[in-house]
Amino acid sequence: MWSYGNPYDEMREIKDYVAFYWGRMDEWWEEDEQIFGHARDPKKRLDTVPSHRPVKVILGGEVVAETTDAMFAFEVNHPLRFYIPEKDVRMDLLSSTETTSVCPYKGRASYYSATVNGQSYEDIAWCYRETLSECPRIKDLICFFNENVDAVFLDGEELPSPDTKWRR
Repeated sequence: MWSYGNPYDEMREIKDYVAFYWGRMDEWWEEDEQIFGHARDPKKRLDTVPSHRPVKVILGGEVVAETTDAMFAFEVNHPLRFYIPEKDVRMDLLSSTETTSVCPYKGRASYYSATVNGQSYEDIAWCYRETLSECPRIKDLICFFNENVDAVFLDGEELPSPDTKWRR
């Protein structure tokens, strides 16, 4: 843990408080619930809604996913994400990787790379096989990084590629 014994005058309210290094903790709990990834922000929101609107994902010049059965994820400070049932994803082009991540709102994600027309795309998609109780609707659905595929179409219209920290 760490603290500021003599903080700047503008920050004197943090004097006598301590902070913990998230990555050095064995576990993090809020009351009786274990927290994963980082502490949740009470001002952040995640909504998942089912939609019949057509979604198509293009990668390496090929359609890798196409559905009218997506779960749309609206998350504060993140682009709209489309979680797609495996039956509507070209799973023959994807292979599991060792990469994992945790989200305090969704759960633990595992990642997929794709090989399309001889080109490899590392960790281009992810799936939550383990979801938290607040976000069960995306369990076992595949989501592609909108910012790293050739294109995402919604209702037949190409969406602008978002500029995020995950862009490659």
